[in-house]
Parts: sequence; structure tokens; C-alpha cells
Amino acid sequence: MSQDEALYFSRLPHGAREWTPPRVLFDNANVAEGNPVLMLDARQVLWCFYVNVEGNAWEFAKLVCRQSRDFGVTWGEERALPVPERPYLTGTMTSMKPITLSNGDLLLPLNGESYDPDPRYGWFSWFLISSDGGATWKPTEPLLSTPGNIQPTVQEMADGSLLAFFRPRGQNSKLLRSTSLDGGRTWTPLAPTELPNPSSRSDFVRLPSGALVLACNISPNRRTPFSLVLSKDNGLTWPIQKNLETGPGMYGYCSIIRARDGRIHVAYDVDRRSIKHVVVDEAWFDEPAQNLNTHEK
Repeated sequence: MSQDEALYFSRLPHGAREWTPPRVLFDNANVAEGNPVLMLDARQVLWCFYVNVEGNAWEFAKLVCRQSRDFGVTWGEERALPVPERPYLTGTMTSMKPITLSNGDLLLPLNGESYDPDPRYGWFSWFLISSDGGATWKPTEPLLSTPGNIQPTVQEMADGSLLAFFRPRGQNSKLLRSTSLDGGRTWTPLAPTELPNPSSRSDFVRLPSGALVLACNISPNRRTPFSLVLSKDNGLTWPIQKNLETGPGMYGYCSIIRARDGRIHVAYDVDRRSIKHVVVDEAWFDEPAQNLNTHEK
């Protein structure tokens, strides 16, 4: 990790096929900025949550945010967010997109990376919740497992419950899941799914039909293939799998959203050298293999 790292910003204008050239967005002196996630709230305020790493490892990461009221053209001052004290040096990491719940609460998924000798606290997940539009935030208790978990991705189901998936620590593992019945304040113990996972990040969205689409590596020990899988039973089973990448290489650190027009946008890195952007819709899962609408930088 280098302290000359910065956050860059690029746009895909409406109707365009090319992203704008990246430009520096945030760059504090002698600090490595990382892991930005964006959220547009109900007031049309754009949030950017990210970390300042004041050392040579993620354990030194500090959680901060900024707001924009002109869709990212200009940004307000950096603001630190509340983080519980831990007995050992612990970095707080953003990774996954925040969501707005049906009751108006904001839910920010987070994880901790710690020097705690307890293996459950080496990697663990938690959430910040705001019920006042982001003016104040309250942390949940840590979500623990052995040997650990990070990078929770969460969606609200039709009945108001929350479903989250977690990256497990260590290869030859299974993607982990948990549910909440109280708006994310408490969670069921993490349990393995049917999906193999090589300790890589996954992300998912819920479609208007109720189906779930998960972007992931379905492999016990490799970050290939990179696939989209579909579930129609709230994530209990994933019978439909379509691969976006099958060749040698590393594909991961994905993000997935559903746009207002219903299309599904997936972004992921290729060998940590470039970012690919793929656009599909729900009908694509019923179609034969085809060339996708992709943009690579």
C-alpha cells in the first residue's frame, strides 16, 4: 500500500458508450484513499463513503464520507463517521454499496480488519444505520464467524426482511449468508450457502420480479469463472448460472446495480489492470450466449 494513492472519478454520460477520462477526485497528502462506494439518497444527495489509510495496511483504515448536491460535480468537506472502539488496532473498511430501506433508514455495510488474536475478529462484518438522513449513525454489533468474513452485500426482501451475503476468509469455502428481521440491527448467525467461493467479493441486487441476481466467482480456489447467478427463492438456491468470464485470469471486486430502466449493470476488475462494465437484463438469463454490451477501461 502506497500513501500516494488517490480516488479517481469517471462518468458514463446518458446514452454514451465511452466513459469520461478518469480524474483525481480526493487526494489527501500522505494518506492512501481507498474503497469508495456511492449512494444517491431520497433528497438527491450523492454520498461517497471511503477510507483514509494512515499506515501500511488496512488495519489503519479510517472511515470518512463526503456529500455532493450536484451529482458529483463538486463535493463538501470530508467528515469522519463514528466507529466503535476495539481493544486492538482495527481498520474500518467500506466495500459494498449502501442501501435505503423502505422505512427511510440508510444502511452502510462495513467490515473490520484487525490485529486481534481472536480469529473471529481478524475479519468481521458490521453495519452503520442512520434513521435521520445521515445526520447521525449507529453501529450494529459485529457479525462474526471462524475464520472470518468481510464485505457484506445486502438487499431488502419483499416482506421487509434483509438478506446479506459475505466473503469468507480462506479458499475452499462457501459464500456465507445471514438475515435480519429488524432493519439490520440484529442478524442470524452466518451460515454457508451452496455456492463455492475462493475468498472473493460478491454483490447482488433484487429485481422487481423478486428474483435475485448475484455476481460472483463460483470456484473453490480461483477467481475465474466470473458469473451471474439467479435465484427465485430469496437466495436459497441458484439454479441459473451464466458466465461473463471463463478464461484464465482474475476477475473480481465486482459491483452490481439495477438502473431505473430495469437493466442490470455489473462492474468488475480484470487482472487488477482494468475495469469492465457489462449491461444485461432479466430476460438475458433465458437467452443463449451472446455478445454483451461491455465497456472496458
